[in-house]
Amino acid sequence: MNAKDLATSTPEPRVICQRCWRPESVCYCRHLPHIKTRTKVLVLQHPRERDVPINTARIAALCLEGAELHVATSLANAPGLARALRDPERPAAVLFPGEGAIDLETNPPDHPVTLVVLDGTWWQANKLFRSNPELAALPRYSFRPNAPSHYRIRREPHDDYVSTIEALVHVLGVLENDPQRFLPMLVPFDAMVDTQLAYARGERGGPRQGTRHARPTRAPDYIPAHLRVFRERRADLVCLFAEANAWTYGSPERGDEEELVQWVAQRVETGESFSAFVAPRGALAPSTAFHLQVPVESILGGESSAAFRERWASFVRLDDVFCTWGPQAARLFRANHTASASGAAHRFVDLRAVGRLSSAGRVGALADFARTNGAASADVVAPGRAGLRLGELVGIARAFVAKAAPVAPIASAV
Repeated sequence: MNAKDLATSTPEPRVICQRCWRPESVCYCRHLPHIKTRTKVLVLQHPRERDVPINTARIAALCLEGAELHVATSLANAPGLARALRDPERPAAVLFPGEGAIDLETNPPDHPVTLVVLDGTWWQANKLFRSNPELAALPRYSFRPNAPSHYRIRREPHDDYVSTIEALVHVLGVLENDPQRFLPMLVPFDAMVDTQLAYARGERGGPRQGTRHARPTRAPDYIPAHLRVFRERRADLVCLFAEANAWTYGSPERGDEEELVQWVAQRVETGESFSAFVAPRGALAPSTAFHLQVPVESILGGESSAAFRERWASFVRLDDVFCTWGPQAARLFRANHTASASGAAHRFVDLRAVGRLSSAGRVGALADFARTNGAASADVVAPGRAGLRLGELVGIARAFVAKAAPVAPIASAV
C-alpha cells in the first residue's frame, strides 16, 4: 500500500440512507423483511425520539406492510392517526400497561384490531398517553415479555421492559397466532445493536481509547477526507437552503413538525437554480415574512405542496449531493417528503461540519464563515434571506472545491 492509499484519521462527511435515516456505513435496510398483517399498526412517536439514531419504531414501520409512523405529541397534530382510529372493521386499542389493561396472553381479541403503539422513553410514552384523552379512552392491552430485552445499547428501567420493536414482535405474534412469522423483524434490530456495540468497542474503524497510531506519510496530492467529496463529486454538488413557518416552539399552530414555506437550491458547478414558496397549510406566523425578508403575499401566494414536490422532482438528479448549513434543510427535506420521485437515497454534506474540520474550531454564522474564509458569494438567484444565504453556501462550496482541486477551480456561474 502506498502513501496515497493510507487511511486518514480525519472523518468523512456521512452519507445518510433516506430510507432508514442511518449513516450508510451502518444502514440496516438489507436486513428488513416485508411482513403483511391483519393488524393495523399505528406508532405515535414522541418528537424527541424521532432523531434518536437507535430508533426501533422506524425499523418496525419499515418491516410491516401498512404500518404508519406518526411523530406528534397530540392527536390534533396527527390527523392521519386520528382518522385511522375510527376504522369500524378493526377497532382501535392502545398497547400500554397499567391498571385496567387487558392481558393479551389470556384474553386476546377474536377480531382484527388497530393497534396504537407509543414510542419514546417511558416518561415520554406516559406523557403521550396521559395528554391524549382519545388514547386513554381506548381499550388497553398489556403483555409480559418471555425474555429479557436485546436492547443492549440502552438500559431498560426494569427487566420486563423491552424496546418498541421487541414489543411489536411479541404482541403481533399473539394477535395473529403466529409468533414465528414476526421474528425476522428482530434481524435488522440485532444488526443495528451489534453494529453500534462494535463501534463502541472500536471494531469498525473507530479509534480505541488509549491506543496511539503512527501518523501516515501523506502523498503529494493528498487531500483530507472531509474534502474528497468536493473533488470526486464536484459535478453533483447542489446547495440547499430552506425556511420554515416561524411559529415558536410549544405553540399549538406550530404542531410537532416544522412547516416548509421556502425552498431554494443551486447547482455549484453550473449555477442552475430552483426557487419556490410553498403556501402554508394553516396560518402564517406573524414574524415569518419579517424573518424571511419577503412580502407576506409571496408566501401566502406560494404553490401547493403537491405542485412543489412535482417541480422539485424534475430538478433533482439521482446522483445529486446536497450541501447544507447545519441540519435544518435536511430535516425539512425529510419532514416534507421532498425526495426525488425515484426514492433515491441522496447524500447530504453539512458545510458547517466541513468548516469545523477545515478550521479545527468553531465556524460561527454562515455569513461570518463565508466572509472570513474569502468565499465569494454566488449571484443571488432567489428572493429574501434565503437567496442571500444560498449565495453564501454556493460560495463556500466552491471554495472547498478549489481547496480540494486547486489546479481546476470552479468558475463563477454566468
